Amino acid sequence: MPAWSIVIIVTRELAVTGLRVLAASKNKTLAADHLGKLKTSLQIAAVILIFLQISIIHTFPDFTSPLITTVPTTIFHAAVLATLISAVSYLYKNKRLYLNEC
Repeated sequence: MPAWSIVIIVTRELAVTGLRVLAASKNKTLAADHLGKLKTSLQIAAVILIFLQISIIHTFPDFTSPLITTVPTTIFHAAVLATLISAVSYLYKNKRLYLNEC
């Protein structure tokens, strides 16, 4: 997977964790929303499919199928997109926390 996609995922996680810490310092809690749960589900599915892909390629090196390469990659890209959308949504919904409006 491209390094930039991993940077997006890690950056989102750090940003949201930082926002949660900031909220906790103001005695507020930030619940997970549907986009975050979708993001997590897609990330888990992508990791499982990528491990399965590696296992199949390693076990059956002569076996080729577009499904083995296309499905894990597509789910991973969907996870990256959901990560970006979730980050923007989360930061927008909670902008008062880091703009010192509360």
